[in-house]
Amino acid sequence: MDARAQAALQAAGVAAHAGEWRLCADKYLEAYNACSSQWPAKYNCWSGYTSVLREDHFIATDADLAALRKVRKDESAYLLDRQQASFTQGYVLKVHHGDRQGAARAYRRAIDQCKSATAADRDRKVLLPDEATMQLKLKPSGPIFDETLSSATQNLASMEDHSKTWRTISARSRIRLTLTLTLTLTLTLTLSLALTRTPTLTLTRRQAPSRTRER
Repeated sequence: MDARAQAALQAAGVAAHAGEWRLCADKYLEAYNACSSQWPAKYNCWSGYTSVLREDHFIATDADLAALRKVRKDESAYLLDRQQASFTQGYVLKVHHGDRQGAARAYRRAIDQCKSATAADRDRKVLLPDEATMQLKLKPSGPIFDETLSSATQNLASMEDHSKTWRTISARSRIRLTLTLTLTLTLTLTLSLALTRTPTLTLTRRQAPSRTRER
């Protein structure tokens, strides 16, 4: 099972380097669906998929929205994955499809999910990029919940306030997040060896955490 996921994740990396973002997203999703719940890189597969959707390389399709909805509703999935599904659903509904009501519902759901995270949810460690070393390291999930909560709250507020407020928030966010909006996780083609020998994996590119705000 995880061998298939590993191959798909590697293919996502190759596609990212080639600028083939639709294929990259599809391979991230394939890897996520194929891997076991205990595979070390599982969260990064989902985070990679949702990050690509939020980078606006293409318009998210009905199939993408269905994939987000499936994980968001999956009670067996980790809350970290589900809150990112809700947040990304809000983003693509608003930015890609102009569905303000649907986006607002998704953002509120993401906010509720982040606020409901238990100590165990926040303490659970996942592989995340370390910007200093350009490697994946095990880190607690808490900061991801916090970043999503902040971004979803600001995006929702910008929709509920006047459009001028939304533009101001968007411009400020664009400046602060310039480096993170376009960063997508790709593991090197030696992922298999790295996974079996050490929990620290080399990155060829960094991945944006789930904190993209509307632009």
